[in-house]
Amino acid sequence: MTVSEKAEKIVNVVNGDDDEPVVPTAVATAPYVPPGAPAGGQMVEIKYCGALSWCICIFTCISCVGCCPCDQKELYRAPNGQLYTKSGAIAAKPCFAQGI
Repeated sequence: MTVSEKAEKIVNVVNGDDDEPVVPTAVATAPYVPPGAPAGGQMVEIKYCGALSWCICIFTCISCVGCCPCDQKELYRAPNGQLYTKSGAIAAKPCFAQGI
């Protein structure tokens, strides 16, 4: 295959005129582990009672804030159950946390 044939093939692929089927490839990515946290855990989304939940409780006079937390954040849960922020800081269990 000459250089001009290779160049024409590249142009055809870029323009979508190539007859060869495109085979998608799966790329495995390692799960994110914050710095200083042990490997083997996972990122979890945790709902908790924070500022938004308490404001809703105060302004609507609904006192079930513990049952329906409106705030959420993503934390890393290590295999031993310890929670970490994305930056690697140890996180305390949030107030009325759900999803831990």
